[in-house]
Amino acid sequence: MKRYYEMFTPAGERACDSLVERITKKIQGTKRVTAEEIEDMVEKGMEKIAVKHPEVDDTEPRWHIRNYVNKAMVDNFYQKVF
Repeated sequence: MKRYYEMFTPAGERACDSLVERITKKIQGTKRVTAEEIEDMVEKGMEKIAVKHPEVDDTEPRWHIRNYVNKAMVDNFYQKVF
């Protein structure tokens, strides 16, 4: 599935997708995760992305990232985080 984040550059899109993919793998792992852990991963990941791609702090990319993470949570029998 191709995900879209409304970033300005393809590199920004890849950075966001890498973050979502990393969090999704953590959610799908054998060890249960808490909502706080997921929130922390999203925020810290977005801070790292913002160094090269400051538009990640705009409303649209933030919404897309959180939406994809919520979908992964629900698909793996967790409650939504955001």
